[in-house]
Amino acid sequence: MIKRTWTLPLGVEGTVIDVETTSLSPQDGELLTVGFFEGKNIRILQREKKDGEGDFRKTIKDVFEHYSRPFYAYNAGFEEAWLNIKFDYDLMEKWRKECEKYVDNKGKRKKWPRLEELVSLPQSYFRVRVEARGSEVPGIWQRYFISEDTKELDLIIYHNLYDLIREACLAMWDETISDVIGEIIKQLGKEKRFL
Repeated sequence: MIKRTWTLPLGVEGTVIDVETTSLSPQDGELLTVGFFEGKNIRILQREKKDGEGDFRKTIKDVFEHYSRPFYAYNAGFEEAWLNIKFDYDLMEKWRKECEKYVDNKGKRKKWPRLEELVSLPQSYFRVRVEARGSEVPGIWQRYFISEDTKELDLIIYHNLYDLIREACLAMWDETISDVIGEIIKQLGKEKRFL
């Protein structure tokens, strides 16, 4: 198992958790990566062995005892299904509710946002792609076993790292801030102008 850690200049209370998997469903996929952002520290655990999911899950279960609540995740039901633990906050929930407020002229609601749509990396401003997408993780995992090059696993690890940072940013947006932003957007829409 690969273990990576980072210490950041800003921190969070509780623990932000993100997983990388080979499927949307635990019934037909594998758990590959689990990342934790607690305080100012990020720790990511990455599987290396194709047949090591059982040992990996045991290690993850033991690790959870050392992390403090509340637990946060973006679309927490996904992490709950994979990790068999209850999360305290779903960081996607307020954005789901926000999407329900916006209906186009055909009665269609705005789609739920992907995490990277809400919080982008600075490099995206320059249209430079520096990370793998979540949907690419299963293919990267398979390439790793063909190439045996751990740089493939780094792509998964860094995707997880960036998602943890994004999720921490969303954890800082409380309901009051979301309401203010919603009011501004609604007002600008009425006036048919934008900032």
